[in-house]
Amino acid sequence: MKDLLRNQLAESESQLSQGANKLAFLSAFGVLETWIEAQVSMSPRDIDALSFKQKIDSLTKEGVLVGSSPLMMKHLHDCRNLVAHRFSFEPSTDQARQWIRWIKQITLKDGNIRSLITTPVTTIAETETIENAIALMKDHDYSQIPVMRANQPIGYIDEWSVLNALARGEGILDPNDPVSSIVELGKITRIPIDTDLNEAMRLLRKQRRPGFLLVFDADNLEGILTKSDVLNLI
Repeated sequence: MKDLLRNQLAESESQLSQGANKLAFLSAFGVLETWIEAQVSMSPRDIDALSFKQKIDSLTKEGVLVGSSPLMMKHLHDCRNLVAHRFSFEPSTDQARQWIRWIKQITLKDGNIRSLITTPVTTIAETETIENAIALMKDHDYSQIPVMRANQPIGYIDEWSVLNALARGEGILDPNDPVSSIVELGKITRIPIDTDLNEAMRLLRKQRRPGFLLVFDADNLEGILTKSDVLNLI
């Protein structure tokens, strides 16, 4: 069943990449409902008689849902009602992506990081200006971002990179300077897509900065795993 769910969620992500944010989230929520019905140890007739909240409470009592998952699912249900019933409401791409990621975390949690990573990865070229980098981080509400050279990561910048550059310049930083002037070089940890979650958590605990791991499938950059992604499991 997990392969079926993974394929259906991949279709939702494809819809999201095409700008169909509302459709993408609603189809992903349908995957969540399918998963819930497969987990509840009742007859189909008894399951149909339960409200969504009652199903969540049942799975929590049975130990299927732990940590923050029940709260995440109730929030997702509220979001689903908002999207499905509020006239002309269209979630933003970032909203829909976050909700779909939560659904992946709940339904595909299988001990590896595949369902937790953010994809595609938002990056910036080393030749871009510092001004553009800061704007990109603000637009996405990111505190850090990988820096690329010829489509390969060479380092990162984060809030500390900017603050340290300001300190070196006695409070003056030219926003037109290239990102390469403040990049933290060669400090990115790469991990394969099939890395065990516990190993990824160990690596994140080990490093203070940056607060992320880049996830590769062979030589292809597949996604990014941040400390916040892991904390969402708690």
